[in-house]
Amino acid sequence: MQSEVNKLFGESNLFDLAQKTLWAALVLLLFYVIGRRLRRLVLKIVSRSSRNVNFSALLSNVVYIGLIIAALVIILTIYTGAGASSLLTLLGILSLAVSLSVQDVLKNFVAGVYILLEQPFKIGDRISVKNIEGVIESIEIRTTNLRTDDGIQIIIPNNTVFSEIVANRSAYNRRMVTVRLILPATFDFQAAIIQITSVLSAMPEKEVLKNPAPAIILENTFRGRTTLRVEFWTQPEALPFIAGQVAQAFRQQISEADVKLAVPKPLAI
Repeated sequence: MQSEVNKLFGESNLFDLAQKTLWAALVLLLFYVIGRRLRRLVLKIVSRSSRNVNFSALLSNVVYIGLIIAALVIILTIYTGAGASSLLTLLGILSLAVSLSVQDVLKNFVAGVYILLEQPFKIGDRISVKNIEGVIESIEIRTTNLRTDDGIQIIIPNNTVFSEIVANRSAYNRRMVTVRLILPATFDFQAAIIQITSVLSAMPEKEVLKNPAPAIILENTFRGRTTLRVEFWTQPEALPFIAGQVAQAFRQQISEADVKLAVPKPLAI
């Protein structure tokens, strides 16, 4: 028994173990340094050609992780003496076992990769997913993070975003605003049209878009009162204040009208 222990921990074995450890440390250090520099290089190159910051980070991290995995395979080869094919087979079996235990995480990961590659929306866009609406703050590998109008952060799994219907309100860089004016029966219809047109024309073009042009629609006439629906388009960033400004201008211009503002609500998907 003593001889077997001496054989196991003999000088030659200790020297061999120390030599393997030294080689393993050198390989890990080399791949670590190369990986960090290559990751920065990939991030710099991709950032120049792509506006998607998340995609640049994704690609650089994939390169870095790939090099680290390669380093670990080489280190296992150094310690075990096994061939690379045997180690790759073992890694494949372990990967399969891990993937079965973390299916939801992998679904979100794959969905995140698709979202980053296809870019159906970008950071800063306003989207609706199910009954949630908000501005995209970040698109991570596993989740998409939204900020609602009342300052709440919503974290949505990427698989949900990938599989559900998503309404991108910023895709065409404009939002519709609807204002209703309820006029008494005695008010002249043509005069109302002229006054409404005058109010909209006086607004800055960036806040009340000329294309598409505003629309004035006779919605209904009931019990001696006429309801006009005024629709105009504005840029998303102007929506919080321009809707109220236009409604107030209508009240001042047509004092007899009952003005009701209808700001677009989150879609019920």
